[in-house]
Amino acid sequence: MNKGNQNLGSFIPLIVLLICGGLMCVNMNAHAQARMGTKKKFRHQLAAGPLVSFYKGDPNFSTNIKSNIGFIGNYTLEKIRKTNTNHTLGVSYVNQKLSFNGYFADSGHTYLYDDTFPYAHEIIIQELRVPLGVKVYFGNNIRTPTRAYYLGGAGARIIFKSYNVIINDSTETSAYEGPGDIDFENKSVNKNINTFIFSGLGLQYTNRESGRSAFFQINFSYGIARLNYHGDGNSNEDYFKNNTLTFLVGIIL
Repeated sequence: MNKGNQNLGSFIPLIVLLICGGLMCVNMNAHAQARMGTKKKFRHQLAAGPLVSFYKGDPNFSTNIKSNIGFIGNYTLEKIRKTNTNHTLGVSYVNQKLSFNGYFADSGHTYLYDDTFPYAHEIIIQELRVPLGVKVYFGNNIRTPTRAYYLGGAGARIIFKSYNVIINDSTETSAYEGPGDIDFENKSVNKNINTFIFSGLGLQYTNRESGRSAFFQINFSYGIARLNYHGDGNSNEDYFKNNTLTFLVGIIL
């Protein structure tokens, strides 16, 4: 064996070691990606949290407009893509409350707009939201388990139930308490259905061993159409612009 072959032979163990090490690294990286969910086509997200509502009404018909902290529960299906941009489709249950001072007309009567706003109204609104959006991640999930992301899109709002309490401020007696009558200001076939757009930011942590994630997310939703409040038997005809800010904590499976 000549000197060149002897030198090459001395490097064979090192070459074999490098090849084996490289294959091990590739294998470990593939397992890490699989554990972190990159091999999955879909991921399932469950979340819940408080909701802050923002209302704006007509000052000729309502005053002292307030909202209590509401609740949102959410399920989202996330379509995994090879890029950092995924598609999402979800369904949310939303419970929010509106209260204000305004007017109330008994059946067969009208009321005088005298700026007294003699009746207190409380409305609990329950709706379903169906958001369709895109989720854009920042950073690489192989390098770091924690990543920020942006979420935005549009969806449908469906009011399926409401409850009203109307009280005469001067006598402190109940004028009405029972199922509500509130929908959207639109000319569609079903006034209980309308649309919204949303935008938000989140922070997601992924466990490298299980591939499961936990996240915190803030969303702002802008309602396209105003809420149309009819009171009891068309006792009222009030309109309210309604936007919401949600704070979600959840897991991704």
